Amino acid sequence: MAYFLGSDVKVALTTEHETYGLQVAESGSSGFYNLSIASSPDNGVNRLTLSNLATGSALVDVTGLDLGIGAMDEEVTYLGHRTPLKAEVHKETTVSITLKRKNAVYDVFLLAIRIVLLEDGESVLI
Repeated sequence: MAYFLGSDVKVALTTEHETYGLQVAESGSSGFYNLSIASSPDNGVNRLTLSNLATGSALVDVTGLDLGIGAMDEEVTYLGHRTPLKAEVHKETTVSITLKRKNAVYDVFLLAIRIVLLEDGESVLI
C-alpha cells in the first residue's frame, strides 16, 4: 500500500468516450441533480482527449491518493507431500482518491451505479 499527498500527484478524471462527457446540473431549487451527457461539460467528468489528460486539467481538490496492491493465495495440497503449495489465484489493484467536498458532483456519480455511454451519444443507466 502506498499513500500520496494531494500536492504530490496530479489526477485527471475522464470518461472512456472520446466525444461525450458527463454533465451534472442542479434542477432548480428542489435540491435534485440531473445527470446528462454533454460534449464539453463544465461541471462533471470531461471526455477523453489529450488536452484533458494534461496537468492543467487535473483535479484541484485532491487531498490524498491511496494505492493498494494485493494478492489472494490458495493452499493446494498434494498426496504424498507434507507442505502445501501456495498458489496465487487473484491479484487486485485499488485506487482511492480523497477530495475536498465542494459540490455534489461525485455524490451523483455514486448514486448512479453505472452509466454506459453508447457510440451515438445515448446513455444507458444500469
